[in-house]
Amino acid sequence: MVHRLYISIVSLVLIFALTACRDGQSKKSNAADSDVQSLSDASVSASGLEWKRVVSGLPEAVLSIWSNDQDEVWLCGADSDSSMGPLILRKKGNRWTRYLSGFEGDLWWVFGVGDSRYFVGESGLFLRHQVGTEIFERIETGTQATLYGVWGASEDILWLVGGFVSPENGEGVLLKMEDGLVRSVTDLPKSVSPTAAFFKVWQCCG
Repeated sequence: MVHRLYISIVSLVLIFALTACRDGQSKKSNAADSDVQSLSDASVSASGLEWKRVVSGLPEAVLSIWSNDQDEVWLCGADSDSSMGPLILRKKGNRWTRYLSGFEGDLWWVFGVGDSRYFVGESGLFLRHQVGTEIFERIETGTQATLYGVWGASEDILWLVGGFVSPENGEGVLLKMEDGLVRSVTDLPKSVSPTAAFFKVWQCCG
């Protein structure tokens, strides 16, 4: 069986503001639950598929969504420069809860494996949340590039990708976290431009 790791590469990306990350103790916001409105309206597409709006009234843009098979959904997204930090929402059952991570900066991707939930975003921001706690731990990545994707088959090894809006600001980023340590992967194909931005990473079998 052959395992292939796929990386999405884009040279020109969206323009967005970069902000500095702030270290801080994370906490869960129970008061923010009232800002999230669950809706029941639905529509049916021409193919017969039913689409339902499940959440509305969010002050920030949603940039990523992840779910497992246990009725758990996570959303993450933009930082509206408010005291709440980037958008982090969890749906369990019929209840939505907003979390305060204690950090600043847009979050571009959320991914879960085992009992951990991982978030990546601008200025090299990489967060880990342990299910059942209210703590968001920042993991140092050694880069100021925006991280657009994170994936791993297990918690033992994770892959992170990213890059810069303008190629002159730096090279694309491919990182590997193994045994809790993050290192840069530099042995890429020669055909890949050093300034290319890596957008997403995933693996499939074939």
